Amino acid sequence: MGDFFIFTLFTAVTMVFMTKLAIVLSKRWNFYDFPKDRNIHKAPTPLLGGMALILTMTLNMLLVSPWELNTFTIGLFGAIGIFVMGIIDDRLILSPFTKLFFQIALVSLLFFNGIKIEFITLPSGMSPLFFSDVTSFFVTQFWMLLIINMFNIIDGIDGLAVGISFLTAIVLFFVSLSVSPLIITYLLCAIIGSTGVFLKFNFFPARIFLGDSGSLLLGYLFGIISILGVLKSTISFLVLIFIFAIPLMDVLLSILRRIIKRKSIFYPDLDHMHHQLVKRGLSIRKTTLILYFISGVFGLIAILSSSNSNRFKIGIGIFLFVGVLVFFFLMQFSNKESIQ
Repeated sequence: MGDFFIFTLFTAVTMVFMTKLAIVLSKRWNFYDFPKDRNIHKAPTPLLGGMALILTMTLNMLLVSPWELNTFTIGLFGAIGIFVMGIIDDRLILSPFTKLFFQIALVSLLFFNGIKIEFITLPSGMSPLFFSDVTSFFVTQFWMLLIINMFNIIDGIDGLAVGISFLTAIVLFFVSLSVSPLIITYLLCAIIGSTGVFLKFNFFPARIFLGDSGSLLLGYLFGIISILGVLKSTISFLVLIFIFAIPLMDVLLSILRRIIKRKSIFYPDLDHMHHQLVKRGLSIRKTTLILYFISGVFGLIAILSSSNSNRFKIGIGIFLFVGVLVFFFLMQFSNKESIQ
C-alpha cells in the first residue's frame, strides 16, 4: 500500500504543475470555453484541462515497469486517440455521429487486441455468463461507448465530473485491489492523484475546465479499468452499477427524457440531474456536494457488496438505485423555470 500512496502523491504533484501549465497555454492560445446558451458559466474559462490530465497520466505511468506497460500499449494508444478527438471537438465542435464513429473504431481496435468482455460474473450462487466472439464484440462496444460518453454527459457544472471521477477511482481501487492487474491498480492511483488535485482548480468557481478531451479521456480510462479489472474477476458485474451510479443514472434519464419528448438521443438540453437541482434554487456548490454524497453512498454499497458479494446486498443497492432514478425522473418533468 505504501508504494501506491507514494505513486498517488507523485501524480498529484505532477498534476499541480501540469494544470498551471494548461491554464497558461489556454490563455496564450486563446483556448477557452466561451459562454453559450447551454452553459451555466458566465465568463470565458481555460479549456485545456484534458491536456494536463493526459500529460500527467502518461508521464507517471511511464514509471511503471516497461514490461508491464507494454502489455497495455494499445490501451495507452487509445487514450491518446480519445484525447485528440476531444481536443478537436473542443475547438471545432464535431457532430455526434463523427465522434461516435471514431469511438466505435477505437473500441474495435481494443477488442481485436484482446481488451474485451468475454464473460460477466453474476451474484453469488449463479454461474458466470460467457459470450461468443460476436456477442463479446457488441457487448464490449456497448459498454465502452456507454462509459466513455456518460462521463462526458455529467461534465455540466464546475467540479462535478472531476469529483465523481475522483470518488469512482477510489471505490474502484478498493473494490478491485485484489483482482486487478498491478498496472490497473497504478492507473487508478494516477487517476486519484490527478483528479484530486484538478478538483482544486475545477471546483466552483472553476479556473479551468476538463473539456471534452478530459471528460472523454476519464470515461475511456474507466471503461478500460472495468474491463481489465472487475469484469475479469469473480466480483458481480452489478457492483459496477453502484460504482458508476451518478453518470449511469444521468445517461439513462437523458435517453428516456429525449425518447418521451420525441427528440434525438443526441439532442442537447439543460435537464440533466445537476441542472434539475440548480433549477430548484440550489447553488452549484450544494448541487455538486449532494451528487458527491449520493455517489459516495453507492460507492460504499459497491465496496460492501464486493467484499462479500451476495444477492441481498446487491438487491438493496439495486432498490436504492431505482429509487433515486425514479426521483430524478419525476423531478425532470415537473414544471420549473429554466436555469438563470
